[in-house]
Amino acid sequence: MAFRAALATLVLGASVQLAAAQTGPAVTIETREGETVQGTLVSATDQAVVIRVAGAEVALEIDAIRYVSFVGPIAAGPAFVAADRPGPALQALRRLAVRAELGFADEAQEAYRQAFADAASELEPYVEAPSDTWADVRAAIRIAIGHYRTTTEEPRSQYDDDWADRDDEFRTARRWLDFATELAAEPDARDHREVGDETRVLVSGQQASGRLGFGDRIMSRSLDASSEGAYNDRYQWTITEPIRAEVELRCDPCAGPHLTIAGATGEKIEGDAGRNGLSRIRRDLEPGTYYIWAGTNGPGTVGTYTLVARSRD
Repeated sequence: MAFRAALATLVLGASVQLAAAQTGPAVTIETREGETVQGTLVSATDQAVVIRVAGAEVALEIDAIRYVSFVGPIAAGPAFVAADRPGPALQALRRLAVRAELGFADEAQEAYRQAFADAASELEPYVEAPSDTWADVRAAIRIAIGHYRTTTEEPRSQYDDDWADRDDEFRTARRWLDFATELAAEPDARDHREVGDETRVLVSGQQASGRLGFGDRIMSRSLDASSEGAYNDRYQWTITEPIRAEVELRCDPCAGPHLTIAGATGEKIEGDAGRNGLSRIRRDLEPGTYYIWAGTNGPGTVGTYTLVARSRD
């Protein structure tokens, strides 16, 4: 193919000068012929992906690409294992990722739906495998598949066929796929388990951060039904004078973080089911010890978060 000769010239030519500053996400492409090339993404359509290598642009036809990765080549990356078989699930993830990167063309809706449906089906066995291995990675994939499914379903009404809304669903799914890939790259990803019985100390005005996932506390219905069954971390917060308190929880990629404030004896004082990645509670509090539960709105949702509690003057 024409691109193959161009690729060889760029990769092997010692006289090629690198461009000054290159922008765009780093990308690795493997062709169906087994060649691998790394560069920066310039543009992508449903016909070709254009990348910059050694200061020059190369266009690779979609049909000639095996996969596109934004986290490095599979061989050098994490081995996402399910049923003791590495590889296929990660490849399916990256095929979905590049399709999401390409976006939509109205005339190709059915082709996109089919491509995503096929890749989602390929991921199903990995998602349904035992939850005590790769648990958080599987959870992130499961959520991504849910968003992809929304885009492949038939419209429920004449008002439910807005392709821009479906495009939003794909972008959301892409965030979850990126998160799954990041988690899979962690050294202990296969057997990672959160410390569920830990209670951390929250200092006023100082930001705390953490991760919600397998092994964390599970919110009980008796404490807060709107976060029932969801992963939660618990913090102890002590204040010494009456304040107008503000507690903020931000979660990524989870869109629905959830906050619960409990008193010293464990009784619920207030809760907030957040949206768009933010949960916030503002209220007057008397001096004393409180417990802040940082979680999500639904069971099985994983993510990373930041939490801060402070006085609003």
